[in-house]
Amino acid sequence: MKARSEIIAVRDVSTGEAICYRARFVADRATRVGLVAFGYADGSRAADNGTPVAVDKQRAPLIGRVSMDMLTVDLTDLPNARIGSEVELWGPNIPVGDVAASAGTIAYELLCNAKRAPRVTKSRLLEGSRGRTTSWREVVGEGLAFVFVQPRRCSATLRSGRPQKRKLPN
Repeated sequence: MKARSEIIAVRDVSTGEAICYRARFVADRATRVGLVAFGYADGSRAADNGTPVAVDKQRAPLIGRVSMDMLTVDLTDLPNARIGSEVELWGPNIPVGDVAASAGTIAYELLCNAKRAPRVTKSRLLEGSRGRTTSWREVVGEGLAFVFVQPRRCSATLRSGRPQKRKLPN
């Protein structure tokens, strides 16, 4: 599973300037900050300063606290990052275990708390029109998406009492 979002704003912060709730992050150098459309309402609240994300497939640390709908990323070392740049919260570039370790939790908790965002299966991305591959942005529009690499399955109990695996609709 991948969790993706994008940068919705970029701001330069001076040395000594504080950002986030309770001034959780104070810049020790001139810092370029990216605001990402992902917050604790979408997943875990535990992520803190230094938790890794990938901005356009390059690692960058979270800075400050995660708010309800947004989080902040240090873009100082990523001069090409801009509004609309893709942010991978976990996936092939950022293992969910690394994020969980930085957040002081386990991967299972992060994956179970993934909520509110559209769920898109890989097969739905590949169903594109006229045989071409569809990007995740074409499927869900701008913003946040959880992309499931494998189709989701659930257990359903038949009237006979026996569990049966069935594929959920896309």
